[in-house]
Amino acid sequence: MVKTYTFSEEDWKKSEGGIKRIQEHVAKKFKKDWDAKEFTAKAFNKKGEELSTEVSQRRVMFRVQFPNYQSSDFVGNGTFTASFLFHGRGSR
Repeated sequence: MVKTYTFSEEDWKKSEGGIKRIQEHVAKKFKKDWDAKEFTAKAFNKKGEELSTEVSQRRVMFRVQFPNYQSSDFVGNGTFTASFLFHGRGSR
């Protein structure tokens, strides 16, 4: 399964460096991978260059931190956080 998210610089500023997507729909068949902590993430800038990321999973939250991304618009590093809602046979 691949989920793609796209964010603009303005999105990061509005979120103060912490974009969230809550209850993203995912097919139930991926629940075992979630439970086994096998979810991973890759991030790319608009030039297609892969960015440095640190991934963590805690309870229902999946967090991707960007240790090299800082801005005067927020404190700390940029983060993307998602939670998943596993259901049915396919994703919506």
